[in-house]
Amino acid sequence: MKEPSGEHWDICQPCWKHRHTPGIDPRELADEVGFILYALQYADGSSDQSLWDMYQYKTLPFGHTTRQEISEPGQRIRTLLYVTLRDGLPLLARTVGPVEIITEVPSSSTKPDRDRRALSDAIDSAVSQLPRIAPHRQLLVPRSDDSGSSRALDPGRFTVTDPEQVTGRHVLLVEDTWVTGASAQSAAVALHRAGAGRVTVLCVARLLREKWPPARYLTSRYTTFPPPSAGLSVL
Repeated sequence: MKEPSGEHWDICQPCWKHRHTPGIDPRELADEVGFILYALQYADGSSDQSLWDMYQYKTLPFGHTTRQEISEPGQRIRTLLYVTLRDGLPLLARTVGPVEIITEVPSSSTKPDRDRRALSDAIDSAVSQLPRIAPHRQLLVPRSDDSGSSRALDPGRFTVTDPEQVTGRHVLLVEDTWVTGASAQSAAVALHRAGAGRVTVLCVARLLREKWPPARYLTSRYTTFPPPSAGLSVL
């Protein structure tokens, strides 16, 4: 819905479409969604540092099929996840209940220069440094014909490999970049249909395009945002 000022919406158009997708009960979508940072694509197509990191953290060195060492963008993503899980999960537990298992939206990229385990490894790195945190399990696999390019909500896009791991539990679903949210919400629906009691999506970066009017509205107010703190959860 557009505000009278015309500057921004209460809910973005893709999210409105998700809630009105035939065959989808809105209660099957994520119960909460949080973003660690905004990643901006400028009007000329260039990227700010955050978006550049999201593009680069999965890129394998030329000629390599596996990652030999963690790149600077990869280190920054790991740090963001570590700090967010450390500070955000206790706050989330006090408001909606403790997270009981962590999983991620799996990469469906078929490009040879992309590390499909980059996000999973980043989560493992963060979880390994946090005592008494919920375990991380890879519980979702993409459909064999999924190219990762779909911008439409598709509840059949992912399969939950072990429904017993999620039945009745609060699942933290980690995604790296939110463009329309179709991948994360498709995964959330799959988890709910497999029996998850609650699904919270944690997305590292929300893509903003400068040419999009609501993005300009939001970025013009960056300076008024409160600074990061252990008392302010992104979730």
